[in-house]
Amino acid sequence: MSLTFSLPSLVGLGVSAACVWRAIPEMGNRPVMLWKLAVAPLLGVVVAVILLAGVPSSLLLDVAWVGAAIAGGAFGAFMGNRTRSETDQMWGLVRLQPTFVGIAAAMCVLAMTTLDALTTLLGHPAVLPRYDPAIGGALFAGFLVGRVWRMAARAMRSPHVELHGV
Repeated sequence: MSLTFSLPSLVGLGVSAACVWRAIPEMGNRPVMLWKLAVAPLLGVVVAVILLAGVPSSLLLDVAWVGAAIAGGAFGAFMGNRTRSETDQMWGLVRLQPTFVGIAAAMCVLAMTTLDALTTLLGHPAVLPRYDPAIGGALFAGFLVGRVWRMAARAMRSPHVELHGV
């Protein structure tokens, strides 16, 4: 049995691990800068594109990938609308209600990347066809993007709460 090394799989694992790391502050009850909430979804999108680039593309796969990203974004926007937050408008700080939804979605992106890396390493599909991790990565990355987009939109409209000295 020969093992196949793939640099895109290794980069995808690194970026998806960074995505999980950047989603951790959402679980705490500490104020964070508003722009920092967008880092985990950005890394998730990078991973989804890496996963898509790793498989031979067809029109059906592209449509399924975009559809999964849109569906994930719609559900993420719904979940982001339900997240409670306080905003310091002057300093651009946001304190979110502690939740595990963002870290769970980032862990799912990591799981899809790990499945893709194992499939590449072994040289054959372990359980699923090779394109399923790309579609799953797009679904969870879309969820992260939609969720943070709605949380940021709500934070921009919410009343000022002093969080700088907290």
